Amino acid sequence: MLTINAKEICDAVVNDWKPEYDFEVEHFKLPLSKNDFFNTTYSALGNITINEYLKSLTGCCYRHATFKRRAEILISHGKIRNLCFQKLANTTILNGLSQIDSDIPKSVAQFIKEDTTFDSIAWADYLLSSGQVLGAMEADEIMLFSSLCYLRNIISLYGVLPFLIELSNEDDSIYFHCVDFKNDLSIYFVSLTNPLVPHFIE
Repeated sequence: MLTINAKEICDAVVNDWKPEYDFEVEHFKLPLSKNDFFNTTYSALGNITINEYLKSLTGCCYRHATFKRRAEILISHGKIRNLCFQKLANTTILNGLSQIDSDIPKSVAQFIKEDTTFDSIAWADYLLSSGQVLGAMEADEIMLFSSLCYLRNIISLYGVLPFLIELSNEDDSIYFHCVDFKNDLSIYFVSLTNPLVPHFIE
């Protein structure tokens, strides 16, 4: 999500932030480390870092923590226009495909719809047919449906791509192993008995 929307988010933090927003609560967590902020370049920003782009807008430096919190509050409360939640960078899709040892060769284009958005249903089917959904045979319909819903949300909100899903009937939880455009790995944890606290654990 950040890969595609980096410019919109940066512009909103600089131009649309209001002091009264400091009292708002952020419900969305932006996966942006200090290293990402200072060292990762984004094509949407003209192949410069977020820190460099913010400096070009303001003439001064932004603190990582300040930018991250303001971005999270603005996103949480729908204050940023024209955010695209259904697209993934091609490199993210390629990295996801490279994580899957499958006899079914696929290309990036097979997961892109005509409107250029990512086809999460086709991706979920590919994971299932490639044996990348562990515990699928033992899972009930509710868990399978939940895994599809969370898969879409993870892709839309965080811009990372789940390439392996573990369904655990023992503790009613789902683990999504994800990759991003830098080929960094993470795990997103969901508890079906406490669905209000899904989070990244690695």
